[in-house]
Amino acid sequence: MFALFRTYLNALWLAIGFLTRIPTPFVDEDYERASHNSTFFYPLVGLLIGILIYLPIMLLPTTNPFIMAIISIMVWILITGGLHLDGLADSADAWLGSQGDGKRALSIMKDPMVGPAGVIALVMILLLKVAALAAILDSTLTQSDIFFSLILTPMIARTLMVLLFLTTPYVRKQGLASALMDIAHYPAWIIISITFSVIIALGYFIPVIGVLFIFYALRWLKLKLIAGFTGDTAGAVLEISETVFLLIIAIQVT
Repeated sequence: MFALFRTYLNALWLAIGFLTRIPTPFVDEDYERASHNSTFFYPLVGLLIGILIYLPIMLLPTTNPFIMAIISIMVWILITGGLHLDGLADSADAWLGSQGDGKRALSIMKDPMVGPAGVIALVMILLLKVAALAAILDSTLTQSDIFFSLILTPMIARTLMVLLFLTTPYVRKQGLASALMDIAHYPAWIIISITFSVIIALGYFIPVIGVLFIFYALRWLKLKLIAGFTGDTAGAVLEISETVFLLIIAIQVT
């Protein structure tokens, strides 16, 4: 029993360490099994990220909404280390520069340099996040509604990463996501179902439908171009999903 608890605790540490820059204990015991199980904790890590993003809003409630939105996005980036923003930039360069050639797209994503498409994608996604968050903060929503909007945004995006792992082939033999692919499908589907059910029950049906539509549209594009996904495209899905979820909420309350 203790061994099982330790395995899942290690899996939680790995999930936090992979998705954030929060210091975690070094995991060397039963690493492979813990790595496979770490995806089960992605929604929980998303919840943790959301709580940390909300902290400056709670501590500085009278701050101008636009300034507060910028501060919150900065905290967001500091917590995650910009890992998924890097994936978004690489994916944008690949989608634009490959001209429909899957092999060329994969080659571009390996290039550490960021091209014009990547820069534009980064600027646009950050501007949209700031604008959406500022609109939410400046709306008539209660503090509890703002709190739920913020904690559910990273939570649903990381749940979609698990859904991506379950439904889409990984195209590289090695990479950051390769060790995460051998996950138990049945428990993962249960976690996904529970997470989406809770978010919908909290009144976010339309944002959930919108983000699922975007998810499957992006998944279709990836399958068409590279016949699967990479760590970079997974990061792009996460960033776009977060932005779409926030935008739909912002549109609803303004």
